[in-house]
Amino acid sequence: MQPRRNQLATLTVDQVASRLHEKSFYVFDCNPKAEFAKGHVPGARNHPFAINLDARGRFLDAAALERRWAERLRGRGAAEVIAMCGSGVTACHNLLALEVAGLPGARLYAGSWSEWIRDPARPVARGPEAPAGAGAAAQAAAAPPNTRTS
Repeated sequence: MQPRRNQLATLTVDQVASRLHEKSFYVFDCNPKAEFAKGHVPGARNHPFAINLDARGRFLDAAALERRWAERLRGRGAAEVIAMCGSGVTACHNLLALEVAGLPGARLYAGSWSEWIRDPARPVARGPEAPAGAGAAAQAAAAPPNTRTS
């Protein structure tokens, strides 16, 4: 893999919020399942960064990463991925894993959870990842502004 300069695209909180009702993206939260369950952006998928690692704490090989991510992406491209975490740092682990897997183009929501939760008007989903097909729009509708889902 060759590093590329200025290839990482980032999104603002307003850009992420405006996409909640679109079906053309996936938000992947890399927090551990327990943290994800405490609260996440509606429609987000949970892909803890440790899933990218082997038993020794090293990245899986490219083929294994590609298989894992292909299963999660369900036929979509990495360009439809928005990576987030608690503060925007650990999400980069998933971005690197996608690149190693040969799936470039994902974007970073750098503000991540710490920025999202600052505004009580933003919807919050709680609990485990929604079943496939539930989507952000359905979860966002179930969690209107100024409320929190449980």
